[in-house]
Amino acid sequence: MCNYISISLAITQNGEEFSEGLIDRLSGLPDEILLSILWTLTLKEAATTSLLSKRWKHLWRYYPVLKFEDFAAMESMGDITRPIVEGKSKFVAHVNHALKQHMGSTIDELSVIFDLDDSYKSHIDKWVLYAFEKHVKRIELNLEPPWVHEKLQVWYNNITIIYPERVHYTLPYIRSPHNLASLRSLCLRNVNISSGDVQMFLQSCRLLEVLCVARSDILTSISYDGKTIKLQITKASFLSEVHIGGERGVVIAPMYESLSTYFPKLKYLSLEMSLAKKLNLEASHVPLLTRVEHLRLFFSSCYYQTLLGWTLLIETCPVLHKLTLEFFPQSMIKSPKPILKSCGQPLRYLRTLELLGFIGRKYDLELAYFVLENAISLQEVIVDLRPRPYINHSEGAQQRLKLLQKKIPEGVKLIIKETYPAPPPFP
Repeated sequence: MCNYISISLAITQNGEEFSEGLIDRLSGLPDEILLSILWTLTLKEAATTSLLSKRWKHLWRYYPVLKFEDFAAMESMGDITRPIVEGKSKFVAHVNHALKQHMGSTIDELSVIFDLDDSYKSHIDKWVLYAFEKHVKRIELNLEPPWVHEKLQVWYNNITIIYPERVHYTLPYIRSPHNLASLRSLCLRNVNISSGDVQMFLQSCRLLEVLCVARSDILTSISYDGKTIKLQITKASFLSEVHIGGERGVVIAPMYESLSTYFPKLKYLSLEMSLAKKLNLEASHVPLLTRVEHLRLFFSSCYYQTLLGWTLLIETCPVLHKLTLEFFPQSMIKSPKPILKSCGQPLRYLRTLELLGFIGRKYDLELAYFVLENAISLQEVIVDLRPRPYINHSEGAQQRLKLLQKKIPEGVKLIIKETYPAPPPFP
């Protein structure tokens, strides 16, 4: 490239140009080459070097990657002699100016990494909505305070500063979900996003590959059953309900460590998995889920497979009140393998055991036996024998239910569901 490009202008620190004896050769290059050069620069570099060429001056406005960050400014905010608001206002003004100058029809990426809160909502809303209108592919809003960033943590560890309370920025209402069709990656840190908005992004963004949410104060539940994506929800301290999984080859087992770390108030956990994935055969290294009161486990497996590898997860919920076990057979092949017995820890607070899709084979009886032998405060067992779509497993289930009844402790109520309630009469 150096053989074809001669820098036509020398620029002083004040942005002034020296024109004596210099030739603007960049303007003679095709747009494609000029754009290929621009795309190797940051937005700030592209704008700064626009003085190099008359045509370059306007081409940078079509730049498809808009990245805004200023770690130097955030570091200076730790100096109590410098006004924090002034630094933030300058950053916001810089972003506003750049987006006002931008003329591209689409945007590949919008990235904002700076310490901002809800007091700047009107500005941030405009940035986000502008990106969606331009059919953005990747959005990153990292509005964490500077002492959270890895690049600045070492510096902030050496000083002691009292920071004011802050209210996280909240995403704006998206009136036109069709503008999200191109979105592939959404990463939000120190940004409030509601459960409904998470569901809206998961349902509307058919090309979505990455969803990351960290430190949202209003996220209370999340449910995802779809194609495999990189889903990361961290530091959601108010999240109380989580549903993860599906029958599409989702690997569930290795992700437990994050549950107690990032969801300290989690009360309802629902996991769906296929045992065709070998990593789903058991749960290991599971931390205590100290607040989970209702656990739902959905297994898609063969009759002859054992589910006892999941007893550890049940035991690590010390205040569990209700356990729902749902079974979906992948194969009707019978197996001579015997029903195994597993010793376990007392389930002191479990009141209700619910068995959905009960067939009375090895895979559901083993797990049910384990619970019945360890639930010392059990009050009721609910067995659902009602027919399910695409499965005719009711034949013989009533007879095999007797095996389960023998294990139910005296005084525990057995509720059997065999038919669906009649629909209400027409008015």
